[in-house]
Amino acid sequence: MKTIIKKLTVEENGVKTADITFESFCTVLNNADNEIILEIIKLLTGIEATEKSFVTVRFSAEVELVENYYITGYKKKNSKNWVLYASKNNSDGDYTDEYFSLVKKSVEESFVTSFEYKSKQNYPLRLAFYKDCKYYFKGRFSEMTNGVGVTRSFQAFLSSFIKDFEPEQINKEKNLWLGLKETGEFVVTKGKAGEEITDFSEDDFLKYSLLCFMNLVEFWDEFNEIRNINTIKTPVVIKLPDSCDFALDYYIARTREMNKQILFL
Repeated sequence: MKTIIKKLTVEENGVKTADITFESFCTVLNNADNEIILEIIKLLTGIEATEKSFVTVRFSAEVELVENYYITGYKKKNSKNWVLYASKNNSDGDYTDEYFSLVKKSVEESFVTSFEYKSKQNYPLRLAFYKDCKYYFKGRFSEMTNGVGVTRSFQAFLSSFIKDFEPEQINKEKNLWLGLKETGEFVVTKGKAGEEITDFSEDDFLKYSLLCFMNLVEFWDEFNEIRNINTIKTPVVIKLPDSCDFALDYYIARTREMNKQILFL
């Protein structure tokens, strides 16, 4: 089961700044107010957003999740808090708690809902952190994964995921590949099974980070499927820097394997 954001309208200080109809698979947004849209999409996918607003913002969204939900939100100038309301088609009543309980996820899973270049989430080392929980304060990893991260099934799947990983090409011309070490660290190699390298261009580092992120998304989706949990697959947002200077075709095609809505900002 997956969530699809179908429509989004945004107003800032009473002026409409966005009126977007999303594709069910992949949408690339150009010339949009990325920061506000990113924050709203995070809200719609169950991630708490507490950025201070320097304008008054209102939004309305239509989201498909089993049935259609209609979400409205309001945040006044200089506030960090949103007022949210959810309703359903042909149905009276407040469905806010119902909607957000469906899309809510663990803190650790929320890290792989949106890709932000050079974020603090450290995508290349995330699986290594899972494998060796000393990177977290005592008990913190269990808390951040709603208890599943310290179970045998989680660690067994993690080991299997690392063992079965197939290298992915980062740059065909330079013969750069994404590899995964036994420790759980994603690395860049020269050649499919070649020597690890750490000196590469800004564009190649972006591609490397993006592929790490995509593999983390797949890790969590596959783990939840194995657990046979009726997890809601929420959209993934990929926010690329303005300096991004490579075609998205491969990465758009690559996201089809995730079987969820992808939004490029």
